[in-house]
Amino acid sequence: MKQNLQSIGSRLFLVLFGVGIAVLIGVWAAPQLIPEANERQANTDLGTIQYTVGMGDLFINMPNKITEPDDPHRVLSEHSLAWDEDGFRFPVQQSDNYDIIAIGDSFTEASNVALPCLVPMIQLVQCQE
Repeated sequence: MKQNLQSIGSRLFLVLFGVGIAVLIGVWAAPQLIPEANERQANTDLGTIQYTVGMGDLFINMPNKITEPDDPHRVLSEHSLAWDEDGFRFPVQQSDNYDIIAIGDSFTEASNVALPCLVPMIQLVQCQE
């Protein structure tokens, strides 16, 4: 009985040791085998992309359950979609003003935003309470 337990213990040790070595090899090799997202998209140009009314996920995932729009092929917007050699969207589309909304509970923070930029948002919340 004691020899049987020793045999099972040694086999279990070998299995766990082998699995541990395989995990270590996988952790080491995975970043080198799978390029990061910005590396996969580097120097990629998809040209002009059109977004239409009928492209919503709900229309695709729930056919015949949601009424389709009158004209699903009506173009909502067109965008050029390209990435530079570092994987950033190109061309850079700068703006003087970025409309951002923060929705959340009492833990929604904007600690790195200057107070003058936060005042309109704080006033908006106070007005709607």
